[in-house]
Amino acid sequence: MIDPGHGGKDPGAIGRTGLREKDVVLDISRRIREKLSRSGEFDVRMTRDEDVFIPLEERTAMANKARVDIFVSLHINASRNRKAEGFSTYVLSRGASNREDLELAARENGVPVAKLQGVKFIIDDMFTGARKNESLRLAKTVNDSVVRNVSTRYPGAQSIGLKQAPFYVLVGARMTAVLVEASFISNSREEARLRESPYLDGIADGVAEAVRFYGQNGILAHSEY
Repeated sequence: MIDPGHGGKDPGAIGRTGLREKDVVLDISRRIREKLSRSGEFDVRMTRDEDVFIPLEERTAMANKARVDIFVSLHINASRNRKAEGFSTYVLSRGASNREDLELAARENGVPVAKLQGVKFIIDDMFTGARKNESLRLAKTVNDSVVRNVSTRYPGAQSIGLKQAPFYVLVGARMTAVLVEASFISNSREEARLRESPYLDGIADGVAEAVRFYGQNGILAHSEY
């Protein structure tokens, strides 16, 4: 299941020229679905296929109900540092490795950092072991694949790497689940690129290639119910 972040009343991050995160991730998600659906090997579903608002907890609930094997939530990053750039992929964690990741999670969760720091996630122990390990593997595969595919068209694409943070949208997922931050909309060069079809295709190709690799190699971690 592909999850285009934000939507409807929630535009997500907005670039200097007015580009909205919710629109970009929906475009990328549709491209991923089209690429994965061509072969008929994958049943690709999306949490939203139009500009509508879906609460964070409902997104993973949809994935659980559909008994999907993989949940990929797509987002575009933003930072007070206008020079920040690159791609990163996250898995769920009760904490964040640094202040910047904590601020990112708070923004995506729609809550103040102070509230996020006080939250103790209730994560069912049944789903934290093998599933988290598979999520880490998928996250690295996705991040490497996206950077590699984008770099063929836009040399110098930066990888921020694999990270962990307390994203609400990943809480409760009973399958391999990752969250992708594909570029910084706050960076003028990357915002401009996010308007270009070849750039969006590179991101979509990267995610699709990673999912295809998991499927073809028989290492998908099936949902646990």
